[in-house]
Amino acid sequence: MLEFCRKKCRKVCRKN
Repeated sequence: MLEFCRKKCRKVCRKN
């Protein structure tokens, strides 16, 4: 899931 978030939204990944 981290990879997906990284591609979709790096900012959100940082929060999640």
